[in-house]
Amino acid sequence: MRTASGWRDILERGLAGSLPRLRAGVWPRVPVSIAIAIATTIVTVFASGPPALRRVADELAMYRGRDIFDGHLWRLPLSGLLAQSWLQWAWTIVVGCALFVALELRLGSTRTAITLGLSHMVPTVVVALWAHAVSDRSLLAAHDFGTSCLIMGAAGALLWLGRSRLLGAALVATLIGDVFLNSTVTVIEHLIALAIGTGSAIVFSAKRVRIWRSR
Repeated sequence: MRTASGWRDILERGLAGSLPRLRAGVWPRVPVSIAIAIATTIVTVFASGPPALRRVADELAMYRGRDIFDGHLWRLPLSGLLAQSWLQWAWTIVVGCALFVALELRLGSTRTAITLGLSHMVPTVVVALWAHAVSDRSLLAAHDFGTSCLIMGAAGALLWLGRSRLLGAALVATLIGDVFLNSTVTVIEHLIALAIGTGSAIVFSAKRVRIWRSR
């Protein structure tokens, strides 16, 4: 049986191009990742709690495609913080936040926030606009929330920045699983999120691109 340090060494070697070694002083440099972890936990607790708390979560973060056209726009960004289950919450905290931290250390907090925000909102809006265009009322009324697009966006960005074969293989396996386990709409959203994350990394890593310096 491998020790914890043995598994850690394997992870660090396998993702050396994407996941920088964490040090004790790294946490002040990743406020966006910490904020996502805390906010996801709070919103998911509300959604799983007593009826009064569930109503708050529903009003704030339980997004449906029709909300864009009904004026409930605040649910669009907040829906990315609501895990669909405790299993997805655990996946977000363990795997997602590892990717978020790695991305934030490479791009900075501002660029990471932009990358993750676009990775969540663009696919969600695209699906809503398509459903509205074809008058798909069932799709407009369906819940569309969760942290998966954040994770796919972060993974796509890190894949470009680090060129990690292990991360690339994990993404391919994830997308194959998507085809069998999720709906076509979800698969499309994840592909768009992956493209947005990769595109953001390409733009933000270009030397000629200048935006305000992130802390």
